[in-house]
Amino acid sequence: MLKNLLTLLNPTSVLNTGKTGLSYDLLAGDFKIVKGVVHTSNLEMKGPEIMLTVEGEANLVQDTINAQVKAMPLQMLDKTIKAIPLLGQILAGGKKGGVIETYFKVHGKLSKPKFTLQPHKTLLEKPGSILKELFKLKERLITFTSTIYSHLWTRYIIHWLLPFQGMKANEEDITRVPEG
Repeated sequence: MLKNLLTLLNPTSVLNTGKTGLSYDLLAGDFKIVKGVVHTSNLEMKGPEIMLTVEGEANLVQDTINAQVKAMPLQMLDKTIKAIPLLGQILAGGKKGGVIETYFKVHGKLSKPKFTLQPHKTLLEKPGSILKELFKLKERLITFTSTIYSHLWTRYIIHWLLPFQGMKANEEDITRVPEG
């Protein structure tokens, strides 16, 4: 079932018919094991085709699992879009986000887990993250613009106004805020 789910999420994996399993470059996370229950909040698998993040717990004694999985297929598309400065930031939602994100709940027996698509989270999480990035972009542009304006104004004072008044100053004197 997991193989069919991953093939559905990442149709390019069908092209790799000679390979079995899912290839990955990184598998990392922190785990805490208490009385046979394994907890993680940051399990991450990155591969050329798909990226998965998992948070949840598995009870090894009772053979149960309860976890949330975020699947980000089509990693080549993600890398391409993230390389476009503004568009990548808005659509991918930063380093941990993907252009396409699908959420699943993994539950039931650890030996035979059930995967349930979470359509509400899949449909609502990405648009919310895009809106958040658009608001952050507005703040960044305002900060960037004011920084450029301040720098240009300082240069104007140093190079044009002060020489006309017979004064000399360097940039540190102009940009330093007087105490008191």
